[in-house]
Amino acid sequence: MVDLNHLSNDGRTYIACKTLPENGGLFAYVAVTVGGNTGCWVNCCGRPIPTPVVKPIDLKVEMSSAPKKICEQEDKVYQLTAEVRAILSNRRSQESRMLTYEFFKRLLNNIEQEMLSEEDPNSTACHDPHVEALLEKLIVESKGCENFNPRLFKRIKMLSLLKKRLKNMLQEIEDRNQKLSNHVIASTSPILSLLSPASTCSNSMTEMMWQGALMEKPTSKMADTLAKTYPACVVKMLLALLARERRKIINQLQVKQENLVASVKRDLFNEIKKGIMAYKVARQEWVDVMRVVMHYNKIKESLAEKDLGGSSNNTKSDYLQETIHKEIEDTKKRLDKGNRKNEKLQDDICELNKSIHVITEKIELEQVQAEDQLRAFQNEICTEKSLIMNRTQTISKLEKMVKATQK
Repeated sequence: MVDLNHLSNDGRTYIACKTLPENGGLFAYVAVTVGGNTGCWVNCCGRPIPTPVVKPIDLKVEMSSAPKKICEQEDKVYQLTAEVRAILSNRRSQESRMLTYEFFKRLLNNIEQEMLSEEDPNSTACHDPHVEALLEKLIVESKGCENFNPRLFKRIKMLSLLKKRLKNMLQEIEDRNQKLSNHVIASTSPILSLLSPASTCSNSMTEMMWQGALMEKPTSKMADTLAKTYPACVVKMLLALLARERRKIINQLQVKQENLVASVKRDLFNEIKKGIMAYKVARQEWVDVMRVVMHYNKIKESLAEKDLGGSSNNTKSDYLQETIHKEIEDTKKRLDKGNRKNEKLQDDICELNKSIHVITEKIELEQVQAEDQLRAFQNEICTEKSLIMNRTQTISKLEKMVKATQK
């Protein structure tokens, strides 16, 4: 036995072992200090002494790492919770995010109008101050690049670059919203009947088929005859086989019908969602057109009330009217585009209604075929029952004849 002593990492526990002379045994000493933040050791007289020094002959004592792992896990959870709270505290509200998204869309529309006006040399449209500020920032950012000369770049190219950046930002926002909506739909899928119709919709035809097929059992007389003619295990197996086959057929028909209904409802839900989005876009275009028209009417009324006799005033009025007419023409173009989208959407809705009508007819035909097939199965069961009755009667007659011959 090797002599050893051990001191814990915190300096509060001391262990020492010593072999007795002439192999008389082993002596072990354990000392623990409590109180205070550090180890406090005293000698036999009660005087403080330094902390024992660990020697190289000490054995390595392995300590359990479970509490340390638990503490590390708790620290990680606390850190993750703090990070999530920090992110959520900096997140804007839903209304502000929606307003930002609408602002970016309007800004993108204004950039497109600026590009159209740049292509037209006779255009007299006013520049958007927000677009001008963004162009200035873009030029300042581009000055840091090597071999950059703002004079070599036309305004249309800078607008195109700015348009691409805004499109990327809008695409990121739409992708993030789509992911959030997908998570919401996935978390609330048991509530949405369009996503799981088989578990929430009641099918009277299927219930009738189940009741008519599964509750079909032999009569008491037939059961007695089968029990007398065949062993009980054979009769039980026969009834179980009949019930299993009926259940298998009905399950196949039910799964086929539920899959068809689910696919139809899923397609209908997607088309309705697309139609609502197209309607919102068209309505926004209409609101923009009405805003321009109302603004034009107000300006026209104010000009009619005032007496503009000078040529300079007439020139300003003509310039203002030309600008307003230009804006109205651009808005009409957007309105025509929205109307074409609406017409295409109406055509798609008509096609969808036709496809739904065809699928509904197919479902009704499948239901009629299922009922006919079920009726045929029931007739076959009745035929088998009558055959079994005839056989039992024949068996009883033969038994009587055998008894008569034996007598």
